[in-house]
Amino acid sequence: MAPEMIRDHRCDRKVDVYSFGLVLWELTTCLVPFQDLSPVQAAYAVTNAGARPPLSPSCPPAINTLIERCWSAKPEKRPEFKDIVQVLESYDRCLREGLPLLPLPLPLPLPAPAPLAPPGAGELRPLPPGGPAPAAAATATATAGAGAARLADRSIQDPIMQAYRS
Repeated sequence: MAPEMIRDHRCDRKVDVYSFGLVLWELTTCLVPFQDLSPVQAAYAVTNAGARPPLSPSCPPAINTLIERCWSAKPEKRPEFKDIVQVLESYDRCLREGLPLLPLPLPLPLPAPAPLAPPGAGELRPLPPGGPAPAAAATATATAGAGAARLADRSIQDPIMQAYRS
């Protein structure tokens, strides 16, 4: 149950978004949240201590980010369902097309899938000894987009993920 519903008995769509976040967590973990607490203890922990179930390290970070957004303590920070649907549809498309599953901002317009390489990039050239230089990663980002650079170098931290962690 959302903190504001426990505290103020307010009920609106944002309460449902909070509940959806918990259901999504249950689906990804196959667990029941707060099963070691009584309902009263769980309500107290959620309302007064900001308790949330632990996110699964085996769940894709993009899904964990969506779950966290849904169960935000502040209702105004929770996404609208239309935005959640867009994100889930985008994730579905990524899975079907074999693309990386990255956290997406909310609200989200669904973009057309971007090519992973610029036109004419199909020519194969030998790599220099030791692999591509750091400048090559910057060039890949500038010409093919951040998604291609992330595919080439998974060590790049995702700025969207950092923005939602704060």
